[in-house]
Amino acid sequence: MKNEKPSINMSQRVILQYLSLTEWKIAARLPIPAGELILSRLVHLGWIEMRGENHRTEARLTGSGLKAMRSRI
Repeated sequence: MKNEKPSINMSQRVILQYLSLTEWKIAARLPIPAGELILSRLVHLGWIEMRGENHRTEARLTGSGLKAMRSRI
């Protein structure tokens, strides 16, 4: 089943919903603790983009992320 779309979980949806409210957000200020693992997974899936370093790292939602956010859990 390689062609199956990845499913979104509630933590991921909360992050995507938060990022949908504006263009770029500081990653350290996300509404739930999001470590490097969850953020790198979201980037790998193409759902978010990241820029900056350390405490100034910012994230924003992509078109694919918006589509995933609107999908069923």
